[in-house]
Formats: sequence, C-alpha cells, structure tokens
Amino acid sequence: MATLAEMKSHLNELEDQKQKLEAAILKAGQRLKMSLWGIGIGIILLPLYWSGIPILVIAGIMAIFYSLKQTNSSDKLESLKSEIHKLEISMA
Repeated sequence: MATLAEMKSHLNELEDQKQKLEAAILKAGQRLKMSLWGIGIGIILLPLYWSGIPILVIAGIMAIFYSLKQTNSSDKLESLKSEIHKLEISMA
C-alpha cells in the first residue's frame, strides 16, 4: 500500500495529464473545424478547372487525422478520469 504522500503526488501527476489531454482535445477540435472549412472551400473551387481537388484531398486527410486524434484523446481522458476517481476513493 502506498503512503498518502505518494498517492497525493500521483494524483497531482494525473491532474496535470488531465489538463494536457483537455488542451489537446480542444486543439484537435479547432483543427478539425479548420479542415472542414478547407473541405468546403475545396468543394466551392471544384468548378474552377478542378482546382479544388488538391485542397479537398488535403483537407479531407487532415479532417480524418484530427478526428481520430480527438477521439483517442477523449478515450484516454475518460480512462484517466476513472483512475483519478479510484485514487481519490482510496485516499479517503
């Protein structure tokens, strides 16, 4: 069994990780919105000699990437919250 001081330091580390994950989720969400705007711009530019295709492809790849990143970070955050809750219960 870990001492109370070790549990508190571990809890502080988990809280720091939680804040970093929340920031990463927000950043991925913002970049996902930007890539969705890029898809819209690419669609608008399609009639202009198909010049929107490169923008559409790049923005689509970015949208998929940031969507997956946001989902993975959300899953990690949920497991981290669960671990924090278990640690808080054991400290009580």
